[in-house]
Amino acid sequence: MLCYEEGSAVFRLNEHTERLFNSCKIYRMKIPYTVAQLNEVQLELIRINKMESCYIRPVVYRGYNALGVDPTGCPIDVAIAVWKWGKYLGADALEKGVDVCVSSWNRMALNTFPAMAKASANYMNSQLIKLEALRTAMSKALRLTITAWFPKVPAKIYSSISKALC
Repeated sequence: MLCYEEGSAVFRLNEHTERLFNSCKIYRMKIPYTVAQLNEVQLELIRINKMESCYIRPVVYRGYNALGVDPTGCPIDVAIAVWKWGKYLGADALEKGVDVCVSSWNRMALNTFPAMAKASANYMNSQLIKLEALRTAMSKALRLTITAWFPKVPAKIYSSISKALC
């Protein structure tokens, strides 16, 4: 989630937090707090750390007890981090553009992981794609679904591609 300097407003805080709760439901994780409580803690962290513009990363995870595949008995814990965040594709991206490739890695199939959930396991797929882009001196890589569609293209990139094709 992003907090912007213009009035230090968190973009769609409630919607992002509700999505976190919904993602946890998919993974059978009951967060021991309410949406309102997590929203207030996130805003308080921004205030305490005197952040004007930052990235907010709430993480819900299964705590101690067992390392096997049976997570029952492991408590559900929450950690929230905030840090300074610059321009997503770099300060010059809008003026100079960015180099984009199509990754050889695909987005995971919907029946392998719940792709709609905001989960750390899903970000591993994104990390492989980003690492491939960097290895080939690209700023960003687009990923195809297993049926060769673009499932998720950042709006700024889509806008640039559309203008270049016209």
